[in-house]
Amino acid sequence: MKIGKRNLIIILSLSLIIIIVFPSTIFILFKFNKTNNSNHPSNMGVDEWLEDFNSFYNFVERNYPYIWLKERTHGYNWLDLKSYYEDRIRNATSNNEFLFILFDAVQALQNRHTQIEYPGNIAQYHADFENWYPLNKVFSEDVVDFSNYWESIFLDIYRAKYKQKYDAVIAYEKGNYVIANNESLE
Repeated sequence: MKIGKRNLIIILSLSLIIIIVFPSTIFILFKFNKTNNSNHPSNMGVDEWLEDFNSFYNFVERNYPYIWLKERTHGYNWLDLKSYYEDRIRNATSNNEFLFILFDAVQALQNRHTQIEYPGNIAQYHADFENWYPLNKVFSEDVVDFSNYWESIFLDIYRAKYKQKYDAVIAYEKGNYVIANNESLE
């Protein structure tokens, strides 16, 4: 039996969702339920940052299916960068610096589908899952309040990293990609 390309993509996508997203969500829900406390993010310091980074690192180590592929295609294993990020976190002096380091760690995974969630979305998740246990425990009032704290920090970092304008255009010309300044294309 021949499976078409479209059907293969659908099967692989559904498999990834079942294999990665569902168990990950369950893991987060039960882990979150056990460790949730009401410490406001403004009170975070190096110990909390390292704890959060290690939770993220362990989650990636256990669940991210492409670590081996990135090592083969990019020549490094993201897991080997742990001490590099821990050292940067130990030298951080603010939540802004800590979140910037997390952005770098996520970006080093080199997967556009892996990202830090925009904190402004959390209030909507809270409304969507208000009566849906156990997600209503994950997106609680405390989490909404904490995400409000992170929103301006997130936006500052996001703008600095990704919203830069360059006086150049990448164009596809006669079978090749060409980088040119705006005036040369007019």
